[in-house]
Amino acid sequence: MGVDGNADSRWCADGGSVPQWFQVDLGKPEDLTGCRVTWEMDQKAYLYTIEGSADAKVWKPLAGSTDGKLTTQIQTHKFTATGIRYVKLNITELPEGAWASFYELEVFGPKMVPAAKFVPPSPKTGDLLKTVKAAAGFDATIFAAPPDISYPTCLAAAPDGTLFVGVDLNGSLGAKAGKGKVVRCIDTDGDGKADQFNKFCDVESPRGLWWDDNTLYVLHPPFVTAYRDTDGDGVADKVEDLVTGLGFDLKTRGADHTTNGFRFAIDGFFYIAVGDYGAVKAVGKDGRTIQLHGGGIVRVRPDGSGLEIVTRGQRNIYDVAVSPTLDLFTRDNTNDGGGWDVRLSHGVPTVNFGYPTLFVNFPDEIIQPLADYGGGSPCGALFLDEPGFPKGYGHALYFCEWGRSQVYRHPLTPNGATWKVGQEPFVNLPRPTDLDADGTGHLYISSWKDGGFDFSNPNVGFVARVTPKGWKPAAFPDLKKATDDELVTHLASDSQVRRTYAQREILRRGAKAAFFAEKLTPLATGDQSLSVKVAAIFTLNQLAGVDTKPTLVKLTADATVREYALRALADAPEHRSTAPTQPFLDALADPSPRARTQAVIGLGRIGNVDNAGAILPLTADSDPVISHVAVQALVTLRASAACLAALDSADTKLAPGALRVLQTLHEPAVVDGLITRLKATTDTTRRRGLLVALARLANKEATWDGKWWTTRPDTTGPYYKPVTWAESPKIATALRDEVAKADADGLRWLLPQLIRHRIEMPEVTKAVVELAQKDAGLRRAVVEVMAARAAPPAEMVPLFAEVAKAADESPAARATAIRGLGKLASQPARDALVEALTTTDKLPKELEAAWAEFARDGKRVGELPQYTKLTTAAAPGARELAWGVIASIADRNLGDPKARQAANAAVKDALAKPDAAPAVINAITRLGLTSFAPDLRRLAAGTDARAAAAKDAMAALKLDAAGGASGPLVGTLKYEDTVAQAIKIKGSADLGAKLFGRIGCANCHTVSTKEPLKGPLLAGITTRYNRTELLESILKPSAKIAQGFESFQFNLLNGKTVTGFIVRESGAEVEVRDATGATVVVKKDEIDERKPGKLSVMPEKLVDELTTTELASILAYLESLKTK
Repeated sequence: MGVDGNADSRWCADGGSVPQWFQVDLGKPEDLTGCRVTWEMDQKAYLYTIEGSADAKVWKPLAGSTDGKLTTQIQTHKFTATGIRYVKLNITELPEGAWASFYELEVFGPKMVPAAKFVPPSPKTGDLLKTVKAAAGFDATIFAAPPDISYPTCLAAAPDGTLFVGVDLNGSLGAKAGKGKVVRCIDTDGDGKADQFNKFCDVESPRGLWWDDNTLYVLHPPFVTAYRDTDGDGVADKVEDLVTGLGFDLKTRGADHTTNGFRFAIDGFFYIAVGDYGAVKAVGKDGRTIQLHGGGIVRVRPDGSGLEIVTRGQRNIYDVAVSPTLDLFTRDNTNDGGGWDVRLSHGVPTVNFGYPTLFVNFPDEIIQPLADYGGGSPCGALFLDEPGFPKGYGHALYFCEWGRSQVYRHPLTPNGATWKVGQEPFVNLPRPTDLDADGTGHLYISSWKDGGFDFSNPNVGFVARVTPKGWKPAAFPDLKKATDDELVTHLASDSQVRRTYAQREILRRGAKAAFFAEKLTPLATGDQSLSVKVAAIFTLNQLAGVDTKPTLVKLTADATVREYALRALADAPEHRSTAPTQPFLDALADPSPRARTQAVIGLGRIGNVDNAGAILPLTADSDPVISHVAVQALVTLRASAACLAALDSADTKLAPGALRVLQTLHEPAVVDGLITRLKATTDTTRRRGLLVALARLANKEATWDGKWWTTRPDTTGPYYKPVTWAESPKIATALRDEVAKADADGLRWLLPQLIRHRIEMPEVTKAVVELAQKDAGLRRAVVEVMAARAAPPAEMVPLFAEVAKAADESPAARATAIRGLGKLASQPARDALVEALTTTDKLPKELEAAWAEFARDGKRVGELPQYTKLTTAAAPGARELAWGVIASIADRNLGDPKARQAANAAVKDALAKPDAAPAVINAITRLGLTSFAPDLRRLAAGTDARAAAAKDAMAALKLDAAGGASGPLVGTLKYEDTVAQAIKIKGSADLGAKLFGRIGCANCHTVSTKEPLKGPLLAGITTRYNRTELLESILKPSAKIAQGFESFQFNLLNGKTVTGFIVRESGAEVEVRDATGATVVVKKDEIDERKPGKLSVMPEKLVDELTTTELASILAYLESLKTK
């Protein structure tokens, strides 16, 4: 391999280290004129030299690349050398995520061979089809595959079946220019496989596509652009940007978390999925601007007009599914490392989903998802409404789940203003990214098979076509040749694709508006399906504009379409101010929750604050969606006067909603009004509502500086970066007065509220501690809140210590207090922690986990002298904890080598002493440190008291007496051989759990949603990655670094450097965890420079000293971890 001329084979080193070398014997001395190296990866800078020799002893340089400028996969060098028999390739430095590996090393004689484009062999279509498993009743074909397309990020099916495929060789994290394009694919012979391909356009980071009237609309952050094919040759020749500034370009980072897919809807708007990069200033073609801090849905028309925000508070939604009746659906997930919990949401306009500042600690203020499906990575979405599909499939919601290699179908059931949702597998295929339907009954699904987060090789992905069995598609009609009456008939079709394109053609014939209006009105009121009625209403609305308002008002009298007529009346941003308000006011009392929802949204959009009084009662609606949108409408109207007046109303149901509105309005009059009412009332419920509103108004969100909060922002809330404002001192005085005069019951309620709102007042913290020491209920609440902070206040040490040692407290509460003490570096905190962990011989499992976590913490490496001293303590528990710390340092293969050497020597010395050995053996057993197996076997073979303890430890650790390794050591095998062996071995989950802790995995990984989050959560990891992928992550951690777990180097103003991955980032600080598991909190104003690292924080060779059986046992342990 590597010199056999076979494109299917390559040479690879047995590890990711350098230097590496490869030598060739030509058989006899030759005259050389050059050489060529074909590397494993393209667009990567391998650094190397090539040398020649006549005797393999004396070498001379021939060629090479030592400056990193060459990045092509094939690198050819010309030189002249005589009498060369041996050629050596010396690899000195590797690109990020690569090993020393190449397909071919060729040397040339006097006749130079022209460099040919090397392409690794493309996957066979039959082999790809085996990876696609569709639901019963469907057939699948491989429609397109490498080399014709690769790395497909998005799809757009033209109604006639022509497919446009967005290709992005950067994946999600790469950021090189010139890696994106759109490929047009045509199946000319109808066999389900495209046979004609051409590049339609070059475009960076394509994420959304839609085709209409010889124009491909492309969402490619930070743009929405129209690529027009004016001469019909299948290639774009005219380009027009419709929206600019919608997200960030590749100069900031790869396209992950920026603006993603979009869908065109029957109301004439694109609905765009914006990741939490947000948009500092997006500008539409008509000059309208928006700023969106975080993720959400925005919309814009195909001509670039009407740009506006639809929803807020989402994270990294990849696509929006739009139903024919204009319901919006997204699948999102929470923080990386926080479980990747997939949230399917109904995107009602104006709602806030609360990410990142509200969804954890203020869930009552947001709209909750329809479902939480645990771990996953959602991608493309489609609401299919097409004939020919089996029952339940043709009118249904679909989502691609990249993390689970599945396309899901989601049955929907009406539930008030929203829906109840189910989930059923539809198509299983590797890493689906998007899906779309044409107008002839075909569904297309793109796959990211064999791809990672950046470019790795050219043969990544494919597109499958799924069709109902027995379906005989009819050709899509040529709508440009259709008569006006035929277009109306097509608009009444049972196909959403046909309705959409019929609408577009009708609108292009705008000069016949009167004719179409006459024909379409009956469609909106007849016995057609609701989808057809909605299509008719919004075609009318776009066709006639303000002139259609009388017709829409009449339609509000029809209960079956009332909500859609209301929506259309207030839909166009430029016409809202002239919309009649009475239909909306009338609908506020409508028995239909969906109609009430549209009435509230419409009044908010119309913008007349005089309607606030009519909206206020809806904040108390029994439907949570309606109450939420009512609050949002009043916030939009800035209805402070009406809400303050509602606080004085005899109708007490109005107060909660009014306060929810007021707490978002940072106006002096609001603050004065709240304080005045606080002083005037003695009613406990009323006072508490006023105090919560004041606590929220004590700070406000800082003006956004355009910087992203990374994949793990602080979720404490209620603000990401709280800052004071003009009224903050007045509010602080009022709150201090309340703390000073409150009785015990009042403080028990008030102090947690102040903590929850991050009101930083030293006297408050002191009062919290004093009161909590007297009140058990408050104590638990305060400990939980304070221990969750990255840096709890020092005043909490006595309270943490009290709870940690209290036998009458629950083990979970005690463990929380112990972890709080562990975050404090003071000697009193350390003494209290040691005492809490050593007061009893046998700890409950929660405290035992905290004991092990503390002993393994990478911070202990710097405290080795203190724990060495503690080994002589009088208390046996203290000695055992000390030896647990020291044995963990000796066992780890990371961190300070001198500390490891000293710790190892201390353990060996103690094991040699009969009086010291039992504490060491117990600590080794509790921590599962199987690396000390040889020492235990030696002691077990003895005759003194240590033998029994060593035998008990061996039994607990499941160590055999002979000590024979089961399988070869990983470090002695090539990567491919390690994978091949480990995959076949079942392994022991129990042993894997011990090894997981022993080799340091537990320093940075969390394995349960019930544990405090440290880093990447592994619960349910095998639902997202198979054994081969997990082995690659373990053996080659830098090959494919998952989003959110890139390492960073922080150069501080004081000259120090901090390196690790980001655990949490707020507006003021960053919490970083290094490879040993140690964390440090860095203030942002102390950072001089932040640079992304080239390698994963997870080290190479982590499992080199394990056998393949032990490695398989770690896999078995990961497979045992449940999602919840």
